Amino acid sequence: MSLAIGQVVGGYELISTIGAGGMGTVYNVRNAFTDRVDAMKVLEEKELVAFEHQAQSKQD
Repeated sequence: MSLAIGQVVGGYELISTIGAGGMGTVYNVRNAFTDRVDAMKVLEEKELVAFEHQAQSKQD
C-alpha cells in the first residue's frame, strides 16, 4: 500500500516517515480527533497475508 504524507488513513493524518524495513513502513501520524501525535506501522501486503494465514491456522 503506497501512502503519501498528508494523506488521512483511519482518522490519522500522515505527518512524516519514521522508517521502513522488510515488514513495512512506520509513520508519524496525528489523530484527527484529539490532535495527538502517535506512530503507525503499515505492513507490506505480503506480511499482512502471512499474518492472516497464521491467525487463521491458530483458529483451526
